[in-house]
Amino acid sequence: MPSPQQPERPSASVDFSDLLKLNPNLKKPDPAAGTSLGCPYCGETVGAETPFCPKCSKLLDSVHKAGEVLHGRYAILELMVQHGGFGRVYDAVDTRTRERYSLKQLIKGAGLKPKDIELFTREGTILSMIRHPRVPRFHDSFTENGSHYLVMELIEGNPLSMHQREVGPMTEAEVLGFLPQVLDALEYLHGLNPPVIHRDIKPANLVRTLDGRVYLVDFGNATSYNTTPGRGRGVEGPERERTRIWSKGLAAPEILLGEVTYPATDLFSLGLSLIYLMTNSHPLGLYEARKGIFLFSEKVCSPAFRTILNRMVALPVQDRFQSAAEVREALRTAGLI
Repeated sequence: MPSPQQPERPSASVDFSDLLKLNPNLKKPDPAAGTSLGCPYCGETVGAETPFCPKCSKLLDSVHKAGEVLHGRYAILELMVQHGGFGRVYDAVDTRTRERYSLKQLIKGAGLKPKDIELFTREGTILSMIRHPRVPRFHDSFTENGSHYLVMELIEGNPLSMHQREVGPMTEAEVLGFLPQVLDALEYLHGLNPPVIHRDIKPANLVRTLDGRVYLVDFGNATSYNTTPGRGRGVEGPERERTRIWSKGLAAPEILLGEVTYPATDLFSLGLSLIYLMTNSHPLGLYEARKGIFLFSEKVCSPAFRTILNRMVALPVQDRFQSAAEVREALRTAGLI
């Protein structure tokens, strides 16, 4: 479980030369007055002492700089990812153990809503329950100076969405090469008590390392609940999940409607993600409303894989595979894995 909230601590600094040994690509923080930096939001060149970006008007002094220490132990190496206006992910090192971690921050701000904090806290709670080799391991959580933080295993790789942008469509063989890893992770998550439904599977949340391992990341929209028999609706929690956050064109219909979610909900998004990766065409452009199906060229994949994908992305929940194990068995029966 996430650690209890700790008292706020003032920021500290560590020897920058020590950080360079861990990451030789770092640039010296706090440059001299008169020099310029790039805005982490839009890339605009701004003065080192400028508090706001003149182009996008974002507050710049809230970005943690290399060498800054949080929670008395986590030294910032560099900013890795910017998520909208309130989220950032840093590469950081634990000054006590010298282990590197991914430090996810929910930034305090006037536009931050209680629901944002609730979801962020829930992500930490869910991650603390998970022990699977294809899900980043939870390490710690804390609040400091009004911002909230999660400390997780650092995954050094690139999201599959980057392959789309820089290389182009994947082949069926490439997709089948990593698909069993994702199915293993989902089978584990859905088999937990209570089960965990990720609810935001997409190419950007599948990270591949150089040695071919693929991780399922970003549990900010995940849900976990005590299962009870539903009234003809499958498995439900104590109340219906009304958090309507989704990735456009990749979310299952039940998410869009704020309905109960199932293991088949994740399989729907996974299926669309695989189609997206192989076609390099957004699923919204592949949907045929009159037929209620997603259309993609037979040249993209074999007929056997196409049949499996079509069942994964069927609109009615009952027409889909109901578990990751069922998908794996179908792939084996078809001789695809």
